[in-house]
Amino acid sequence: MSIFRAAPLALALSLAVGAASAATQMYSFNLNALQEVPTNASPAAGSMQITINDTTNVISYQFTGFNLAGTFAAAHIHRALAGVNGPVVYNLVSAADYSGPVTFPPNISVPNSWALLGQNETNMVAGLGLSINATPWNFYVNVHTSAFGGGEIRGQLAPIPEPSTYAMFAAGLGVVGLMWRRRAVGRAQ
Repeated sequence: MSIFRAAPLALALSLAVGAASAATQMYSFNLNALQEVPTNASPAAGSMQITINDTTNVISYQFTGFNLAGTFAAAHIHRALAGVNGPVVYNLVSAADYSGPVTFPPNISVPNSWALLGQNETNMVAGLGLSINATPWNFYVNVHTSAFGGGEIRGQLAPIPEPSTYAMFAAGLGVVGLMWRRRAVGRAQ
């Protein structure tokens, strides 16, 4: 088998194993006003980690925001590519989730884990979790405040590769290297 046949095979196998284990996927990304459409003058920034398990219908997240210009109103997952606004597909948290009005200081941290129930579970069963895990770049998180009702900070989902992805990639490179070496030794003889 030539190296040119082995390389695509190794790559295909590593991608297939990664796709097969995508029931739980982690995403980590930064949020800022420059990603908003249109951009705004907010000095705010934030970071978010989301885990979506499309088998158990659970979404977990950790949001940290700094220097928000307004009072926190809501955070959602929207469906759209970077640079485009899209519809809300999942409500992460809103002021209504708490008793009384929510007035965070400029810096906030919101950890949470939600079992997807009711309409949210229906969305997951209808393929929302599978869709997010398959094409995370098509989704973003938007944090809304009283100062910026359309969204103060935004960030596109970015998957965190699992260690098995790196292991399969390394194994694929090893197979390609072995094939190359065998070919080089065969020519030398």
